[in-house]
Amino acid sequence: WHHVAVTKAGNAVTFYLDGVSDGSGSTGLIPQTLTLTSIGAGLMNNILQGYSEVTFDELRIWNVARSQPQLQGNMNCQLTPQAGLVAMYNFNQGTADGSNPGTTTLLDGSGNSYDGTLSGFALSGTTSNWTRSYAMGATYIFRSTTSGSWSNTATWQTLTACGWIP
Repeated sequence: WHHVAVTKAGNAVTFYLDGVSDGSGSTGLIPQTLTLTSIGAGLMNNILQGYSEVTFDELRIWNVARSQPQLQGNMNCQLTPQAGLVAMYNFNQGTADGSNPGTTTLLDGSGNSYDGTLSGFALSGTTSNWTRSYAMGATYIFRSTTSGSWSNTATWQTLTACGWIP
């Protein structure tokens, strides 16, 4: 797995691979507000364009340019809704590599309800289907934020790749 990010601040565009800058450039293009888009492929003049055979674990779309420390700090984590996060797809629906013929809705976890619809997928077996997530979740290693008092579970935190979280 690799973490790929592209940021745009003004006319500056930076490409990141696994949290490290991998090139930059500039553009005068302005992102347009879209009402419909395709991930992995799209139609132009009713002809399938830009098809790529890739596996996604997560996809996030922001309306702010993320800094390199922000990218590095969150690239192996599942996020919660927050300011600037327009759409977030964790691809966690269905049973990984199982039988999912009716599970065609890709849920938007950003809180903005930009749910997607899968089309052209077999939704069965180990290809063309929902896959396992590799974002590091809770380790179930706990600590208490109140100097070792374990009587109130609201003060417990668990360790993830992102650090200690409630």
